[in-house]
Amino acid sequence: MTSLPSSSRAKREIQVDDADVPAAKQPKVIKNPLKVKCLNLIIKSFEGILECIAKLAGSGDDGTTPAKDKQALLMDITLANNITKIIYKAHKLRLQESESKMTSSDFKFSLSGRQVVVRKDRVMEIWDAQVKSVGLVYSKHQEWYDTIMPFLTSFLGFSLRMAELKRGFKYLVLKSTDVEDTVLPINKYGLSEDRHHTLLEGISYPPNIRQQMVRECWLGPMTAFLCMLCSKEPARENYEHVVQKTMPHIPCIQDIIKITRKNTNKMDLVMISHSIAEILLRNPVTENFAMFFPLNFLVVAAAEHNTTGKLDWFLDFFSLTGSGGFYMYKAILELQATHKFTIRSCMNEEMASQVCFHCIFGTFKQDFGILSSITPNKNWVTGRQVSTSIKSKGSLSSDVEIELIPFKVYSKPDLTEDPVLLVTPHREYVRSQYTSSPCFSGYRVRNLFVPGFSNREPIILQIRNILNDTLEKLREYLKDKPCLVTTRWRDWDSLALGTHGEDMPDFQVTCSGVTFAGKRDWY
Repeated sequence: MTSLPSSSRAKREIQVDDADVPAAKQPKVIKNPLKVKCLNLIIKSFEGILECIAKLAGSGDDGTTPAKDKQALLMDITLANNITKIIYKAHKLRLQESESKMTSSDFKFSLSGRQVVVRKDRVMEIWDAQVKSVGLVYSKHQEWYDTIMPFLTSFLGFSLRMAELKRGFKYLVLKSTDVEDTVLPINKYGLSEDRHHTLLEGISYPPNIRQQMVRECWLGPMTAFLCMLCSKEPARENYEHVVQKTMPHIPCIQDIIKITRKNTNKMDLVMISHSIAEILLRNPVTENFAMFFPLNFLVVAAAEHNTTGKLDWFLDFFSLTGSGGFYMYKAILELQATHKFTIRSCMNEEMASQVCFHCIFGTFKQDFGILSSITPNKNWVTGRQVSTSIKSKGSLSSDVEIELIPFKVYSKPDLTEDPVLLVTPHREYVRSQYTSSPCFSGYRVRNLFVPGFSNREPIILQIRNILNDTLEKLREYLKDKPCLVTTRWRDWDSLALGTHGEDMPDFQVTCSGVTFAGKRDWY
């Protein structure tokens, strides 16, 4: 951005999401230089590792990789997912080394049917050089650790969401290794994949990744609740905090947290978890839905902004939960004519494109009626329709070109920490239903008309009666006044670097009762 001379006129700044929009003619000031450093570190490391892989996969007569093929590697989402895992492990290795417990081996993965081995020492050489180049250091604890980890975890999240759509939501992964997973069926706690999948995001993620995501409230509410029941200290404390934060409208939730620390009676826990899930289907919780982009999206968008001298401004504006993330997606959309992303899959182009959209925005649990209203796409396929293709692998897969789905309007992902109790019969923008979980921001109904405990020590029978009473009252309440979500949508075309675009207060959407992950409707 070109700097203009200052003047004596007063300047005004307005706050938009997590980035400031400067007043007219005011030079852009980087608000979070540490964030910019961390994102630059990730981008440069990606480019360095990609160059290393390009040499290993050399296809030219002299063993090198032509520029055209390097471009194809850059646009390969499956490869980007593998590089993301390598970068994440490199950072974790350096953290472990500072604690004197470094262990690992070379990095192995498949590239278009070929086995590729990237040596660990070469990866660490690239990583260390880029850490130094951006001015960061490793020691016992550095502030930048807390800045970079949510970004690394979110870029991992894209492939984790896709893997979960393949595996389904039937099992809670308790332990994960390269060889096998130790799992617990969710029906042991009175839950059903068909009925409760919208509440179970992250149920199949590796426990160490869930530990990172729970700090950002990126897990489904019943995933956090089941992890709390199955965890011991100190891990349980993180899940307790999230359950308490996201379920303040559940009666006696603090007492439930307290009593489940000691009570391991399966029948009691089944009753409690099932009742809570049924309440949450009708009255959703506060969740932080983040955008999980493939890392090569960020790399491509950053390169484009670097050519215009706006790289640092772009990285400062970028976010996982605000307009900066949508802006990057829009920037990628505008490059589609010359930048065609691919993914290794057995799905056709339409299926793969929609699945990628769901993995980025978490919309596999969003009602198709809403998605059809806010995007030009009217033909959304269900998980049942793609189940065979998405699960197939090996020799049947090929590089499928992705046609990214644009928005007509957008709204910030749902991360409201203090929703307003709002039911307005004259402005019913969205009718909420059991089968979907809102992925975009809005105010929601939270009043359940249920008193808390008195000063008496609560017991399981009291909790059961109160939860059942709450559920019955909520059912009765929703007969006459369905749970509503009123959402401020924003104009997609006016979204730009540094500004969230124009509000569209009169834009209306209607739910259909169908989601990608849903097996049936529950009206």
